[in-house]
Amino acid sequence: MTHSDIRTQLLQNGFCAYTTVGASMYPMLREGHDVVMIRKKTAPPRINDVVLYDHGGTLTLHRVRKVTPDGYLIRGDNSYVDHKNVPEEAILGVLEFYVRNGVRTECATDKKYLRYVRRRNASYPFRLTVRKLLGKV
Repeated sequence: MTHSDIRTQLLQNGFCAYTTVGASMYPMLREGHDVVMIRKKTAPPRINDVVLYDHGGTLTLHRVRKVTPDGYLIRGDNSYVDHKNVPEEAILGVLEFYVRNGVRTECATDKKYLRYVRRRNASYPFRLTVRKLLGKV
């Protein structure tokens, strides 16, 4: 599905489902394997929401890490690069749920998913330090 198709579906239907591309949200989302359901943004995103946003013409699905007066700090779960000051108008939608192997995981209510988010966030400083020591950042 093209970026244009995703934008059109969000605008016309209020939602869009597609198979993920890329590894920046691994291990939560697996490239070419998981299907995500994105809902058109109707309210400002919150910390830990996974948002679909326009990053220089490319649609990107990453997690909101911080809300600042200048916008949002957003980063993929498997990424070590922050996208800073992402403006509200760049955010098109929010991940509502994803499907892996026929199992639907609701991002707002699934307890296993919410534990994953807490663990992933808590482990970031350690993972970043290890990558720096290994010269990978």
